[in-house]
Amino acid sequence: MSVKTFFENLCLFVGGTVLILGNIYHDVMFITIGSLMGVISLVLAILITIEKKDEENLTEKIYYNALNYLYIVGIILTIGFPIADPTVQRLLFDVALTIATFMILIFIWNILYFKYSFMKIDIADTDFRDPTKKILLPRFLLVSLLLGFILGGINFVIKFLYTSISVSTGSSDTAFKMSSYILLIVVAVFVLILIFYQKFQKMGEKIKESKKEKPKKPTKKKQESKKETPPTPEK
Repeated sequence: MSVKTFFENLCLFVGGTVLILGNIYHDVMFITIGSLMGVISLVLAILITIEKKDEENLTEKIYYNALNYLYIVGIILTIGFPIADPTVQRLLFDVALTIATFMILIFIWNILYFKYSFMKIDIADTDFRDPTKKILLPRFLLVSLLLGFILGGINFVIKFLYTSISVSTGSSDTAFKMSSYILLIVVAVFVLILIFYQKFQKMGEKIKESKKEKPKKPTKKKQESKKETPPTPEK
C-alpha cells in the first residue's frame, strides 16, 4: 500500500464517518472536518488516477473514484442540514442533483450507445467547423435531444418528490432532508453497480451458461419410445 493509498483510505472512511455524524447531529464542526477530508480525498483520488500503472490498480481506482462521487454529493447535501433558509437548501439540493444525475445520465447513455445504433455518437468526432463531419450533426442533435429528455425526466421526478414532501409535511426543512437521503441512496446504488459491474456481468454470464448446459428433460412420448419392448416368449 502506497502513502497516497493509505491517506486516501483514511480520508474516505474516517472523513466519511465524521461527515455522517455531522449529518446526524447537525454539528458544524463535524461537517467542516468531514468536508475538508472529502476535498483531500478527491485530490488524492485524482493523483492515484493519473498514475501510470493503470492495469495493476484499475479496480482500486474505480473503487476510490466511485466512493468519492458519493462523498462529494454527501458533502453538498450535508452542508444544507444545519441551514434554516429553505432557498439555500433548495440551491444546494439542485447542485447535488445536477452532479448526481450527470453520472446517471452517462450510465444510461452507455447502455443505449451499445444497444441502439442511432445513439452511437462520439462527441470528440463532432467537429462543427469541419465540413466533412457535417453528416454527424443530425445524429448529434437527436442524441442531445433524447438525453435531454432523460435528464429532464430524472430531475422532474426527484424535484416533484421534493415538492410533494414539502407540501404534505408543511416543512421545507423536512423535504430537504428526506429528499437528500433519497438522492444519496440513488447515488449509492449506482456507485455500487459501477464498483461491482464486472462481477455482476460475470455472474450473469455464468447463470446463462448454466441454463444452457442443463439437459432438457425428455417428454413422455420420447420416454415411452425409449422403453425396451419385452422379449417375445419362445415357442
